[in-house]
Amino acid sequence: MQSQTGRLRTPSIPTRTVLVGASLFALSTGLAQILTETPAWRFDSPVQYDSDFAVAVGLCWTLFQLAVHWQTQRERGRWLMASGAMLLLGAIQATDLLVSSGLIRDDWLLDLPLWMAVATLVHAVLRRGRERPGVAMLWRAGVLLQTVFMLCDLCQGRSIVAWSISAKDIASLAEWSELLAIESYVMAFVLAGRAASSQAVSTPRRLLATGAEARRVYERGHLFQKAIYPPLRLAFYPAVR
Repeated sequence: MQSQTGRLRTPSIPTRTVLVGASLFALSTGLAQILTETPAWRFDSPVQYDSDFAVAVGLCWTLFQLAVHWQTQRERGRWLMASGAMLLLGAIQATDLLVSSGLIRDDWLLDLPLWMAVATLVHAVLRRGRERPGVAMLWRAGVLLQTVFMLCDLCQGRSIVAWSISAKDIASLAEWSELLAIESYVMAFVLAGRAASSQAVSTPRRLLATGAEARRVYERGHLFQKAIYPPLRLAFYPAVR
């Protein structure tokens, strides 16, 4: 998006729009999965294709944010880490091609360190931006879903019997949890960079945002229960001034 001065600006996207769009994306994937009658564990399934698509969308978004904030050193480093996380997710998707081509038998040992690196980078990106708790919850959801994926992938890839669940069901659950983990991280990045850059925000809006943030910090930290203003004369006593 171009501003009037010709510089890139981040589009302002409502949180509800992001959540509704992500929900519709997941539902459409499930509908396509039902209509095609293709198991989710197959490499030509809608779940696999949509996982690749989600990674591509996330990478484009982080690269766009990197271009927007290139002049700001802190933000540039932040979105460089975000782009690195999306590239690692792309590498995780690429390991499936190695398995399908027969080059490797099991990609679990490759995926484990890559997923750990992705979770670490996403956490660092969100922590640097001091995002609201709702965005941090998406990171926690992504970590939980990727843990489910890694456990299911371990059970399926290592032929470990998991109660009465068949190996194909475990493989399908692994692919679904992988897609939802990727989607959680992409949503976190979109919500983290959805507002206009600080340089483009007007002074009144910056002041309002600062006041709202101060109130949130005081409320969450229980720094006050009620406003107490001491008598003015106390300010003139020795050691109080």
